[in-house]
Amino acid sequence: MTFGGAIALVGQMYHLSGDAADALLVWFAASCVAAMAFRSAALSVLCGFLAWAVFGQLVVENDASFEGNGYVYLIPLLIIIIIALVRYTSAGIARHLAYLLALVWLGWFYVELSEVWLAALLFGAGILSFLAVSLPISPLYQFARDAGAAPGFYSFALAVMGLAALHTEVDGLGQEIAIGATTLALALGGIAIAGRLNGAVRFLGYAVFAAETLYLASETLGSILGTSGFFLISGVVVALIAWLVIRLEKRLSAKTVAEGV
Repeated sequence: MTFGGAIALVGQMYHLSGDAADALLVWFAASCVAAMAFRSAALSVLCGFLAWAVFGQLVVENDASFEGNGYVYLIPLLIIIIIALVRYTSAGIARHLAYLLALVWLGWFYVELSEVWLAALLFGAGILSFLAVSLPISPLYQFARDAGAAPGFYSFALAVMGLAALHTEVDGLGQEIAIGATTLALALGGIAIAGRLNGAVRFLGYAVFAAETLYLASETLGSILGTSGFFLISGVVVALIAWLVIRLEKRLSAKTVAEGV
């Protein structure tokens, strides 16, 4: 922390050129070296926060654009460095900072470009990543298991984010229903594949399934039956979802107990 303060003090005293992003990157680099030298988990977490600060500074200063500051393209490199530090220093909290930053950076990328192919690419990348870290036959399965629930959850969240972007791009009731059916299949598939061992994926899958079902009801039944009919159908749908969740939870619990025995 004193190193970061020293950068600001020296820059102010000697009127050095540069902006806040330059100072944050120097601070990040020095923190990475210190984290490796002392194998410090706390410094790895600091590196995670500094990476967020770099990205936030670029966005606040309106330099994070395709024609603006090229530093924004360094964010994936910072994420990779943080994940490497997590493995080296056993800093579990920093892992979440890195994965969240990756999601936010990809979301910013889509907002800047807003193309159907990019939304589909995010969805495809999320699906492939989720399967790679969740299926036992995958060579990355054991590596991901050592990292806990984070790889499965954040890759699943990336797929959900891609589908949410596709919802904004499609036009017409038929396309909306197709994307909605894909979203429901993703939610149920995520629960079936990783829900028993990954509680975060399970609850996110439930939330996505419920939200998408209500969305489809509002887009289809709501326009036909009117407001009162929509609320009636929504109540029935929520009740069915609750029943399905209870059945799934009992089934997953039974499997866990059986394997434990």
